[in-house]
Amino acid sequence: MPTGRTFVVVDTLGAGLDEMVLICQGSSARLTPETEKLPIDAVVIGLVDTVDVGSQVIYKAHGG
Repeated sequence: MPTGRTFVVVDTLGAGLDEMVLICQGSSARLTPETEKLPIDAVVIGLVDTVDVGSQVIYKAHGG
């Protein structure tokens, strides 16, 4: 779902092309062992497997 906003995000989890991810922005992005000394503004903190709204699955990861 494009939002029209662009982010440069550090990915220490290894997300693949077109995977949906969760990110953390701001000073909280530097609170992981891998990123604590980096001058970053955003980091991937999770890979999304499925998104359920009510009882309907609206997103399912490839191969998931």
